[in-house]
Amino acid sequence: MDQPQHRRRVFLLWLGGIYLLHLIGVAYIFPSQVVFADVPYGGGDYQTHFHQTFRIKESLQSGGGLWAYEPRFLAGHPMGLIFDVDNKAHFLFSYGLSRLGMPLVSAYNLFSVLSAMLYPLVLLLIARLFRLDSRAQLVAMAVGAPIYFLDTASRFFTSAGMISYVMSAHVALLVLVLFWRLLQSPGRAGLRYFIPLLILFPLVHLIHVWAFAILVGPMVVFYLRYARRLPLVGHVQVLVLGAAVVLANLHWLLPAISHFGIMTPSHKLGQAKPHFFLLDLFEILPFSPPAIVQTTLFRYLALGAAAVLLFRWYREKDERFFPGVTIIGWLLFLGYVSAYVPLFGLTEPYRFVLALAFAAAALCGGFLADIFRQGFSPAGRVLLVLGLVLLGPQVARQVFASAPELIPLPQRLTPKHDPPPWDRGAPVKAPEVTLRMKSVPQHYLQVAKYLRQHAREEGRILVEPWEVGEFLGWATNLHIIGGFPDRRMIYERSNIFREVPGHDRYFKQAFADYLVRYNIRYLLVHMPLFPHVETRRDLLQLMVRLGPYRLYRTRHRANFFLRGSGRVRTSINRIVLEDVVPDPRDGKVAIRFHYFPTLRCAPACRLEKVPLADSKASFIQIAGDPKLAGRITLEHRP
Repeated sequence: MDQPQHRRRVFLLWLGGIYLLHLIGVAYIFPSQVVFADVPYGGGDYQTHFHQTFRIKESLQSGGGLWAYEPRFLAGHPMGLIFDVDNKAHFLFSYGLSRLGMPLVSAYNLFSVLSAMLYPLVLLLIARLFRLDSRAQLVAMAVGAPIYFLDTASRFFTSAGMISYVMSAHVALLVLVLFWRLLQSPGRAGLRYFIPLLILFPLVHLIHVWAFAILVGPMVVFYLRYARRLPLVGHVQVLVLGAAVVLANLHWLLPAISHFGIMTPSHKLGQAKPHFFLLDLFEILPFSPPAIVQTTLFRYLALGAAAVLLFRWYREKDERFFPGVTIIGWLLFLGYVSAYVPLFGLTEPYRFVLALAFAAAALCGGFLADIFRQGFSPAGRVLLVLGLVLLGPQVARQVFASAPELIPLPQRLTPKHDPPPWDRGAPVKAPEVTLRMKSVPQHYLQVAKYLRQHAREEGRILVEPWEVGEFLGWATNLHIIGGFPDRRMIYERSNIFREVPGHDRYFKQAFADYLVRYNIRYLLVHMPLFPHVETRRDLLQLMVRLGPYRLYRTRHRANFFLRGSGRVRTSINRIVLEDVVPDPRDGKVAIRFHYFPTLRCAPACRLEKVPLADSKASFIQIAGDPKLAGRITLEHRP
């Protein structure tokens, strides 16, 4: 066997071994019984995105489109419009597999597995496109795997449900390097870069809208750097790529732009500052997600090695320094500085530390592989062994933070004296937060079952735990107000629990008016943060305790009609009013559902807005033309 073939075989054996270890990690994180369960993963954002997926599939099956009006959530609001621009590819993937016969929820869960399986291969391609040698490519995969499994950012985003962003973070880096290589060799010579870009560039924006933020800075800089030497065909290729992105995303871009007025800006989450870089280095968590341990060892190992490689390229005047430092520098700016820039603050910029970690992982092999290639002196070997021994406990800390269920627990000893009452029979449990995926908790299912059986009075259920609100939004056909509190649309004001506990809306007559305004018939609470709400026994009556939840029934007797009377039936994209009795004063009726401009009224009627005291949204008033029929249909027609 000649030398090149031998090296290739050795490379493939190492590649297969590293990838196999990665797949073992993937199999541990995503147990098959959880992936193929009949419910989504338990992370909060998974509930939000599956709620969107479930209802948009329902819209398509009932003859609607890729965005819908959902009257059963938040007193009526659009789904698939603006708030789910981080879920388009996930939906299409799930919907496509469901059309082929796979249960929707299993298809939805598989998307996270796909992201994890693709990730090391994407790193390998990025390192290869940077013309790093085979050893460096293998090191990139080997260092990248623990970053995906153990790093705080990856662990939190994956377990919480921000999986589309995780996928976009590594695919966007591949797009950047492909674009740089295309600009180096445009035209026919660059077709091997142009054709993948024609697929991946539009796709990554479908995966997550903030791929645009990762891409825009480096791509503009790359283009300006090479523009003068580009032939005409190179400029045409760049224009074609831009057009492909717009065309592939027009189906959600046009509706979002045409309804821009319903958006509300938000700078609540992920507003990182430059000193967070040091806090991350010392593993001091800048923010406070519950039960998250900061683990950044492998991120900073990769960053340090990538920085040394970039310095070498700079000294050697290597052309790879320019794209490398542009990508790393841009991601450092996005993650730790861009919160000071108003528009960038909307992206929750701390999220970009994940893309930074992935970029560093792709480059770090260029330096680390050289260290092992050059070998160590006897003294160097001793220092290496000593360093590995000292790092061992820190590596174990990273592993146990992501997989606390692996921590060996001490056996309980029989005490000589009776233990205190609160400790008798108390089981020893590992921390609940783990990267290993779980299905939704059983008490979600219990709450849904109870509400389906007992919440029969006309009205809405106000749900304090936002994850449960999203779950109930798809698991029942009940009217829910709750869910993710920062939806960046005016309709989120209908959810009082988006306010901090001491807000004025919770007190006195304001709270009583709120319950009537939105026809809140039941209230589900969990956190002991709202005693000023639960003690309002003039407004609320305790019905039942359901595990960790308390369900109240409201005492007011309002209904879905603000003016006039009748019966209401709802489904996706439709509100049907029956036995309508108009207000005798002007022959109109008004209902406690949010107005949306795409709603059309039949027969012979028109819609008007009813202003709300606590929101920029409006309720719906219906006027006859010339008078109202006994049965009225409101239908979403974009």
